[in-house]
Amino acid sequence: TVSVLYWSRMSDSATPGKATPTADAAAAAEWVPTNDEMRGFHEAEGLSEEELAKVAEVWDRVKAVEMPPSYAELARTSRTLFIAKFLIARQWDVDAAVDMFTSSCEFKIVHQLEAIPSFPAAIPVRGYDEAALQEFEGLGPRPEGLRTDYYARHVYTGAENAWHKWDKDGRPLLFEVIGGVRNELVTRCQALVPPGRPPSDITLDVHLHANEVGRVLLAYKNQGKPVAEQQHQVSVVFDCSGLGMRHTADPLIQLLKRNSTVDKRFFPEGLHRAYVVNAPTMVTVIWAVVKLWLEPRQIEKVKFFKPHQTAEGLREFIDEEHIPAFLGGKCECKGGCVGTPIDEATVPLPVDHTRESVVANRAKETVIADWAKATAAGDKLSFQIYVAQYHCVLRTRFRPDDAGEDWDGEWTDHGKTAACDGVVEATGPGALELELDNLHSMLRSKTVLYRVHKVGDPENKCDGLPNLFGMSPEEDAPKK
Repeated sequence: TVSVLYWSRMSDSATPGKATPTADAAAAAEWVPTNDEMRGFHEAEGLSEEELAKVAEVWDRVKAVEMPPSYAELARTSRTLFIAKFLIARQWDVDAAVDMFTSSCEFKIVHQLEAIPSFPAAIPVRGYDEAALQEFEGLGPRPEGLRTDYYARHVYTGAENAWHKWDKDGRPLLFEVIGGVRNELVTRCQALVPPGRPPSDITLDVHLHANEVGRVLLAYKNQGKPVAEQQHQVSVVFDCSGLGMRHTADPLIQLLKRNSTVDKRFFPEGLHRAYVVNAPTMVTVIWAVVKLWLEPRQIEKVKFFKPHQTAEGLREFIDEEHIPAFLGGKCECKGGCVGTPIDEATVPLPVDHTRESVVANRAKETVIADWAKATAAGDKLSFQIYVAQYHCVLRTRFRPDDAGEDWDGEWTDHGKTAACDGVVEATGPGALELELDNLHSMLRSKTVLYRVHKVGDPENKCDGLPNLFGMSPEEDAPKK
């Protein structure tokens, strides 16, 4: 059963936060998929012979792939269903399912999504004992000062969501108050994101943490159950109360769209059902058009309830005791069923020290970042540099205040690249010096964005936060 922890308890080779080359020694042995795990998940009669054959083919092609611990455990305990989810997500195209599987494994491993403890969570979790969840996960308490948790405090000044209990079948429930999302969220994300990166990096970071929390909740609820009774998906309740035209602004839509895009690309068939409640007419009209482009299976996952239908509609799928009172249920969690928005005044925006230089072709420019000066030896200066198009040769060095005009301190060469970041330790009072070298370019000038600040400066609050993924803005793929 999945009561065996996803990572730390499954074998000597599965150490916390480390990937597992294959599910187990049996991965190389002959294996025949069956419908025992599928009934009730896919179709009442399970998979056809042709579909089962495709499951076996995909497994044969991916069984040697380096897997994150949770995937290795699922491949051990419920392999047919686990592999079938990738095929279902890719309309039973074997090549596409294999590509999704390998990309998903790499994404989770490169970004260490299962290496960092999830609890106490940065997202509100209601109806569960987080101490018990922490023990179940087996990774210890979540460290303080994590980038994601810092981002989450900013995100939750303009958004409300929470993992809140479970439905009648034991699936964890995520409640999203999408009508409560505020446009100020975009402003905060723009101030936090590194140069050259989209603001959606910030909300995506928090969203991926929420995904991992949900994964652990699902495993926790499954412990002790026979495989045939376990759940492998979650459900989401979207509360549209207060939804209006302000929510159609493109920057805000892009924040939400990025989460969905990444989920579809790397997390197969994780959603059982989406309940859209308190839905205004504008939502149902838009849905009537959107569903023309969706498959019947996707359409069946979405249930709409107008304001007067919300309470009764949710009670069909969720026990009344697990429905928040503001949606017609009986639950009134301490601190609010979906939390309460964080007071913006308690989470000040960081000062954005991003600067821009246009470096001409066959030229180079030197910048002394004297807006973020070190005052003593041991001070740390963080930098992030991004070339908007193409590449430059980028160099950095610490320049002491007492350096004369002829000073020739050693540069750190970051090579010909589109981006770099790091932290430099000061030897005394001084500033970081950047060299933006475009001498190699015969024709093109380059726009370079850079951000430098002193780590620990109370005006900044960013403290050298790295680029979220090291990915290009256009491609949510792991960095090779």
